[in-house]
Amino acid sequence: MKPVRLAVIDQAGLSTDFEDIYQFIRKYKQIMELVVDVTYTFDTILRVDVLSDNKVSNKFNCSIGPEKQSRAVLEN
Repeated sequence: MKPVRLAVIDQAGLSTDFEDIYQFIRKYKQIMELVVDVTYTFDTILRVDVLSDNKVSNKFNCSIGPEKQSRAVLEN
């Protein structure tokens, strides 16, 4: 089984509930990293940090959906 790096547009693009993320990462042992596109940067979250909740749960516990891009950004 090859290691996998899962990339998502933002935290809410995967789930807004950390328990869902925890169960997903726990089930699929090949996922080693999550890479989250955060505006103009990337946030890399290691599997071990999710499973031990090493200060990552607050990144996913949000009630909003994915961030919408402005029309000006889309037109350029």
